[in-house]
Amino acid sequence: MTSLPCSVGLFSHIEYRSYEAMVTRAIIQAVRAASTEGFDALVIGCFYDTALLDSRELSGGMIVTAPCEAAIDVASTLSNRFGVIIGREKWAPSDGTHD
Repeated sequence: MTSLPCSVGLFSHIEYRSYEAMVTRAIIQAVRAASTEGFDALVIGCFYDTALLDSRELSGGMIVTAPCEAAIDVASTLSNRFGVIIGREKWAPSDGTHD
């Protein structure tokens, strides 16, 4: 197990898109390093699933997942309908799929 260095920045949350932009490069670098070092899997520890698709694109054969996608996958196997409770309206998808 490893984590991003403190030089990337210590955020208690990634509430703003600018925070997401600040850590994306470091996540991508970590994915490339983990893939090169032969890790079997990598978990991005942010419920926003920051840089998840980008990470998968560069991961080679390594499994890459993140909390939101993993939770939704489990919920969808347990029931036909489920919800995600969010703290702020701005965190909701902007595609009109939420109530």
